Amino acid sequence: MEQIVFETMVNYNEYIERIKLNINPLIESLREEKPEEQLNEVANLIEGLEWLVTVNQKLSELNYENKIDVSSLNQQLQEVVVAIENQDYNLCADILEYDILETIQAYQPYNLEGEIK
Repeated sequence: MEQIVFETMVNYNEYIERIKLNINPLIESLREEKPEEQLNEVANLIEGLEWLVTVNQKLSELNYENKIDVSSLNQQLQEVVVAIENQDYNLCADILEYDILETIQAYQPYNLEGEIK
């Protein structure tokens, strides 16, 4: 079990870093001429953020605390969905840039020191 927890924490930490690196190009492409081509990437991002929340909650149940603001993130994700439904890709990009990116920047990686490897 401890090996699975460690690997999950590693994946969580790596995924946060990938989001931080890849969200800006996604934001830029949403503001360009053919943003609808990026909708799969936005869907993948939303799915990944939902995975982060789920992992965080499950690890918390195992007494591995790493607080994230789930309610704020869920609200932001709902706003992204509404913006996409309205085909307002600039608003979608703004929410990603000014809300979700800020939320993700505040996420702390799990401390892996002392964990089973």
